[in-house]
Amino acid sequence: LFFLLSLLFVTSANAQIREIKETKIEVNDAGRIKSVRYAATDKTIPANAKVFLANVAKKSDTDDFIMNKSSTSVNGMSYERYQQYYKGVKVEDGHYNFRFQNGSMKVVTGHYVDIPNINPMPTISEEEGIRIYANQMGVNADSAVDCCIDVIIKEIPNALGIESYPLTKLVYKIHLAFNGNWDLDIGYIDAHTGEFLYRERSYLQSSEIGDFYTYYNRRPNDQPWQGITE
Repeated sequence: LFFLLSLLFVTSANAQIREIKETKIEVNDAGRIKSVRYAATDKTIPANAKVFLANVAKKSDTDDFIMNKSSTSVNGMSYERYQQYYKGVKVEDGHYNFRFQNGSMKVVTGHYVDIPNINPMPTISEEEGIRIYANQMGVNADSAVDCCIDVIIKEIPNALGIESYPLTKLVYKIHLAFNGNWDLDIGYIDAHTGEFLYRERSYLQSSEIGDFYTYYNRRPNDQPWQGITE
């Protein structure tokens, strides 16, 4: 019993040592919040994520942040993740993560994507986007046995590859399957101009592929320019 009480005291003392005395805020080059770590004595801690997004992150009227993940542990810790949407379209790189202790906000991390005035409705069709990407791969679009495609807003690395200065565009995110096997790469096509933007390695699991709109099997009443529901 003495050992357990001693261990509890040491654990509690270490937790107190980790408490910071002043709230620490980190912003990116655009002045947007990257992270906040709140001191327990801070009297301005937002009551919830909605208040933080409105008053601290200064959310734009064109943007929404929708909670798509949450969890609670037995020690009073809870976690929420909010995905950014622009006029109903998912902003793939935009999100905020919140960690709470006994209902009090402790740590916030994330990335806010500042978006220029983008038309959220694609100019080219999904079929056209698929053909453009297939041509870029050097294959016939008709040879694909399945296709996952979604309309999103994406930060595209610029031509010099400098990630600090990405281009923000409405894109078709396309993943093709041939002979029952999914290609290792995902392609991004400008949904307005049809320009091939770039390819990146796919890390999707098979269970996640269903989150995309599907060219061959679209869900009823879905509109291609509306963000998916996570």
